[in-house]
Amino acid sequence: TDDSKIGIQGQAANYTVLAKQLAAFFTDRSIVDISLGKVAVTPDGMVEFGLEITFDKARLIQEK
Repeated sequence: TDDSKIGIQGQAANYTVLAKQLAAFFTDRSIVDISLGKVAVTPDGMVEFGLEITFDKARLIQEK
C-alpha cells in the first residue's frame, strides 16, 4: 500500500485473544501504530473487530 497502512476486519474467540494479538503486533519493529476501530460481540460470543495498522516500509520490505 502506498500510504503504509492496512485495514483488517476479523473475529477473535474473546477479548483476551484480541489483546494478545495486539500485543504481538506491537512486538514487531516494522509496526508503527495500531488503531482499533469497531469492536462488538456477536450473538454467538465472538468478538468482531476492525484494525488499521501503520507500518514502516523500510523495516518491513527488504530490498535485494
